[in-house]
Amino acid sequence: MIRLLSDNFPDDSFTYGTSQFINQSNHNSVDIVIIDVETEGEILPTARLYKKQQKKVIIWGNPFNKNELTELFKLDLEGYLYRTMVKEEVLNALNIILKGGKYIHPALSNVLLEEYLALTNEAGNRPDKLLTKREWDILELITQGYSNEQISKQMVISDGTVKNHVSNLLKKLEVADRTNAVLTAIRNRWFIIK
Repeated sequence: MIRLLSDNFPDDSFTYGTSQFINQSNHNSVDIVIIDVETEGEILPTARLYKKQQKKVIIWGNPFNKNELTELFKLDLEGYLYRTMVKEEVLNALNIILKGGKYIHPALSNVLLEEYLALTNEAGNRPDKLLTKREWDILELITQGYSNEQISKQMVISDGTVKNHVSNLLKKLEVADRTNAVLTAIRNRWFIIK
């Protein structure tokens, strides 16, 4: 990576290395910091530090820890590079970043998409007195595709009790069947569908 940077970007100031190396070095004149995630250092604090210093921060690695990658996405870094990238891909990504853009390797986009969907599919507020707590719990299990028998086992209640709760919640929601209850719940964003 160091040779690739020096050969192709002689006029730009990059720092590349482990987060421990970067943390121990004084890089005031550096504009872009590339952090190798396969190191033992603390990646998140290092990325935060350089973002606060108005540096462009690029993460380079494989594999990524999903939870850590999600936190790194929240930092709005300039680049998320995958170690398996070929030279041309790396050069393209760095050129995009140098021109003020952002780059996320396609192999990492699933994690970003999952995070986006989780944020946009957050459950909305449920009407306080529409259903009882038990009915809300049963409706949530219905939206997840549970049958009455599965709900009975999950909640450790009898099939008859489940049927009574389902009947009550259908009346309260003013719907004819479970399918319409699920559609009502989704339309009103009462639950996150995964």
